[in-house]
Amino acid sequence: MQPNEPTPAQIDLIRKLVRSATLENAHIEYDKARLQFTSKEEFQAALRFVELEIQQHLTLIEHWHHLATK
Repeated sequence: MQPNEPTPAQIDLIRKLVRSATLENAHIEYDKARLQFTSKEEFQAALRFVELEIQQHLTLIEHWHHLATK
């Protein structure tokens, strides 16, 4: 693992917090998540990892939607 690379447990934490976050508690969830990381860069790397996963899922959903409308 490279410096500032998040651990699998940290990535899983971000996944869980993203699922539980709402517009009302987003700031609180952000604060809880940020405290779990030793550096801003490590936190950003975990966020980027999960963001990419979400983008891939959205692309798959768009594809399925396209197939369903044929």
